Amino acid sequence: MKFSERLRNARLAAIGTTIGGAPLLTIHEGPPPASLDDPDTGPALVAMTLPEAWLATPAGGMVQMLSEWTHPKAANGGRAGHFRLRSADNSTDLQGTVTAEGELGDMEIESIDIVRGQTVTVRSFILIDGNA
Repeated sequence: MKFSERLRNARLAAIGTTIGGAPLLTIHEGPPPASLDDPDTGPALVAMTLPEAWLATPAGGMVQMLSEWTHPKAANGGRAGHFRLRSADNSTDLQGTVTAEGELGDMEIESIDIVRGQTVTVRSFILIDGNA
């Protein structure tokens, strides 16, 4: 099955609309839970509220973060392994892997080795719609 770029962009825009503005991003140690309905696994290293406008306008069947996301002070130290993104009603809507910059994870940060109190910056977050 093939979808037009217009349809793929619309599906991606629906993700941002459904989650809404200023979602909560948490970065945890270890692998992600098996399901979005499962409780968090691994301690939360970082918890940050993203900007009201956190995604760019979808184009070419993909959408990326509007700008880098930075949290000035990690709550805990450890090795980042996954993230979870929650909407204002606390629903977990997205989760995926976290890797160091350039290692092609679902989300890339400067370094996955986080020290308590350090600044953590998300460098890359891109959603690509299938069925091209």
